[in-house]
Amino acid sequence: MARKIYTTEFKEQAVKLSYVSGKAVTETAADLGLPTNMLHRWRREAKQTGRVFPGHGKARDEEMFELKKRLKQAELERHILKKAVSFFAAMPK
Repeated sequence: MARKIYTTEFKEQAVKLSYVSGKAVTETAADLGLPTNMLHRWRREAKQTGRVFPGHGKARDEEMFELKKRLKQAELERHILKKAVSFFAAMPK
């Protein structure tokens, strides 16, 4: 059985519908032809990140990019602080 691939727009609309329809998640998933656990996962992703990610590891890739960016910034700040400490330590008293 081939795996279905859903667009980000479809996922976002399914999550919105699951909140506003007044139906249980299982009913909404059945109406859309989705497995219940998939709709639950999409809802969880939307709650945690503010959006529903497409499959194939995109969420992790974006998270990894953000973490690497924050690490680089912290390393730069540490480097600047080390230079400042050595500058002020070398000043005559």
